[in-house]
Amino acid sequence: MKVEPGTSNAVIVAHQFNPSVVNQLWLVDNDIVSRDEFQEGCVFSDMVVNVNAKEFSLFVSPEQLQFVPKVAEEAEGALLQRILGKFVQSVPHTPFAGLGINFVWIVSDEDVVGLSRKLFFRQDAPLYTSFDSRNARFGAYMSRDFNGGRLKLDIKPVTMKLLETGESEDRLQFAFNFHFDVQAGTLGAQQICEFLKNWDAAVSEAKNLMTIVGGVS
Repeated sequence: MKVEPGTSNAVIVAHQFNPSVVNQLWLVDNDIVSRDEFQEGCVFSDMVVNVNAKEFSLFVSPEQLQFVPKVAEEAEGALLQRILGKFVQSVPHTPFAGLGINFVWIVSDEDVVGLSRKLFFRQDAPLYTSFDSRNARFGAYMSRDFNGGRLKLDIKPVTMKLLETGESEDRLQFAFNFHFDVQAGTLGAQQICEFLKNWDAAVSEAKNLMTIVGGVS
């Protein structure tokens, strides 16, 4: 079995962002991106903004902001707090709704079908026994409270196309979502800044849970 980290991002949801405000001059003036950090692929319009910087990418639409770090794992938390902290404090009257911290982990195995059965099949449950066939695949959904928010874990078999060979292979995808709601009637920007401090703890929690998966023989 091979357990590998995949994508990671943070998503801030609002009832209405204003992407037209987020231009290059605004980003520089608010010390979010310096002049020499912009890279190819940036897009600025009234409805969508895509910032491709040296250390991160930032996508803004009226519904949400998505931040993807491009630095070493140990530097991600500090970068997230610095960049997104400045961003939300620069638009304090935006009606923020919540923050999601997201990680995807991928598990590969010589027998992914058998592994999904070993992890999730229940012989004593009638619904599961209805899927007791050699080609059946299994997954799970789990959730619990986490640091004032909610951890949601969605596990499912996926088919991935390998870049090296172009062939498709089965994998198990573990999608972690650490969600934090902004309370109505509060200072949303201040709450988001506090929620951003959970990044490192969320990384650690996802790692710990994937260690348990990796220990399944």
